[in-house]
Amino acid sequence: MSSRVILIVLWIGVVAIAVRDLHVFRSVAANVVDADPITRPPWIVDRPMSQDSASTLAALVTDADPFRVDRHPTDVPFRPLQPGPAATAPPPVRPVLTLSGIVGGPPWAAVITGVPGHPESVVVHAGDTVGGLRIRVVTASNLVVSGTDTVWRLRIQHPWR
Repeated sequence: MSSRVILIVLWIGVVAIAVRDLHVFRSVAANVVDADPITRPPWIVDRPMSQDSASTLAALVTDADPFRVDRHPTDVPFRPLQPGPAATAPPPVRPVLTLSGIVGGPPWAAVITGVPGHPESVVVHAGDTVGGLRIRVVTASNLVVSGTDTVWRLRIQHPWR
């Protein structure tokens, strides 16, 4: 059998299935009955309404407390204008970094002190991550270090000049 004959047979099968599905769809669609659009009764307040209906409805909603599973107020009150415990937390302490020296030639290595978690000097190269700080650039005279919210540009201190 050639591929052309197989292709023709497959197309005939697809058309036959489509015609059959169309016939089934039409027979099912003819038997569908429109459902009643109102499936549940409207919500009716069983308490008599007073003159101030807005406050009565507000009290009814707050008594039901629809937004809590356990149906009682939270232990922490909502006070957006008063500072909470998160507002009084001190900002994170930034380390005091010092560039002690540059070692080698291209590629350069830097000796820095003040890296968090390292009590002594650390030798770093460009691309290293030490103590949560990323070493970006090391050149013959300076160093660029980035933290989570700060970028340091350090130069070698020359005490003899």
